[in-house]
Amino acid sequence: TWCRMSWAVARAGLARIFALVAFILLLVWVQKHCGDPHCGVGTSSERGTLFYWHPVLMVLAIVLLLSEGVLSYKSLPLKYATNRMGHFLVHLSAVVLAWIGFIIILKYHNDNNFDNFASVHSWMGMFTLVASTLHLLVGIWVFALKSPELDHDEELRRRVRFKGPHRFYGLSVYCLALATVCVGAMDKQSLITDPDSYATSKKMANVFALFVIFTGIVVCGHFAIPNRKRGGTNTFLDAEASQCRNKRA
Repeated sequence: TWCRMSWAVARAGLARIFALVAFILLLVWVQKHCGDPHCGVGTSSERGTLFYWHPVLMVLAIVLLLSEGVLSYKSLPLKYATNRMGHFLVHLSAVVLAWIGFIIILKYHNDNNFDNFASVHSWMGMFTLVASTLHLLVGIWVFALKSPELDHDEELRRRVRFKGPHRFYGLSVYCLALATVCVGAMDKQSLITDPDSYATSKKMANVFALFVIFTGIVVCGHFAIPNRKRGGTNTFLDAEASQCRNKRA
């Protein structure tokens, strides 16, 4: 049991390291090697610095926070109610930051008379943002709000029924979000005017995308591999399923 727990902690730790490295690479890329005359985050649409808030907020929301949201209730040795609250708060923060990043890129495009929703990245991003928001709202409705028409046992059974779809839909949205981040890096890379195909600004985009992919692989692997202690429960949803089975018995 101790070895299984240690392996689970190691998997989660590796995913967090990959996510943090990806975010640091993005910050260095944005501040020093963006390939534009004016690098770094700022408030000027004319100089382009407003744009760079968009990748910073999106990577923070998706690569760091969404990854942590997937990991949180399965990698932390806390009570399932505590993990559930952490899971919710991390996802809520990610969705809020993603919407702020979306509003910023719309303002930047409108200030510079650029077309909105003209690229694959923008279509994927809009779909991901709507899907993640719906996933959050449905999760609140099913797992946080109590229906006055259902008693305690029926409420538990409803949550157990939604367990599988909630996991599948959430992981699908997470993978789509990571793919959108990688496509965004490729879009920005294509706009770099440096004729050198191996310029630092272009190579950093490649390395950044690789670490985003590494993060997704480890997070999905951690999510898929069972981490069940003998006589215990795996996640807060499994705990609720156990309560439901005990009630029936």
